[in-house]
Amino acid sequence: MTSIPVRNGGAVPAVSVAVWEGSRGNGPVVVLAHGAGSSLRHPAHLGICAATAAAGPTVVSFNFPYAQAGRRSPDRMPRLLDCFRDVLEWTRE
Repeated sequence: MTSIPVRNGGAVPAVSVAVWEGSRGNGPVVVLAHGAGSSLRHPAHLGICAATAAAGPTVVSFNFPYAQAGRRSPDRMPRLLDCFRDVLEWTRE
């Protein structure tokens, strides 16, 4: 599993699912975050990742820091947005 450095220290795991059957591995990249109180391992999130990847784009999924720390209560919006921006920057590189 790859780790993505985030602001304020630490890192979050990222899972590239470009290898899902049907994914072309080139072209658009879709970054998907899990829902509140969940993680990147939630069955619904995994299903969305699989269906999206099967349509062709590369899919990058990640945990927010609160989920990585095992908390169910989401961080405040500024921290969530910073994390998402960091993942987008990492994806562009």
